[in-house]
Amino acid sequence: IFTILYALLTESTCTMLTLGSFMRDIPQRQLLFKAWHPFNKTTPIGFWCAYVHQTVGHYIGANVNIAFDTFIPSLMMATTIQLEILEYRFISMPKMIENELHISKIKHNKKVEKVEAKFLTDNTKHHLLIY
Repeated sequence: IFTILYALLTESTCTMLTLGSFMRDIPQRQLLFKAWHPFNKTTPIGFWCAYVHQTVGHYIGANVNIAFDTFIPSLMMATTIQLEILEYRFISMPKMIENELHISKIKHNKKVEKVEAKFLTDNTKHHLLIY
């Protein structure tokens, strides 16, 4: 929901800037941003091409900003959560091994080592899958 609110605020800011530019800059034939263009901006078609180009670029830039400002923190949160899960698995591993040995009533050292290796392998695989 925060992403949607952030997107609405960003898009409304772009819209307000564009509307303000329509009222302020178009009557004076000024562009939204200063820029060099390889064509004549004093002609009506040249001015409108440059103006539309800048406006579309402004909206695209805002949307890219929305994407990165919400994607990177969510990626960091997901990684943190996965690391916390992995930490819990390592901390609870001795108890899980004890439960496994108690349930299956394994007493031989070789089989105990196999159970320990299985849990350690699972935790290592989980670690490797974290981004």
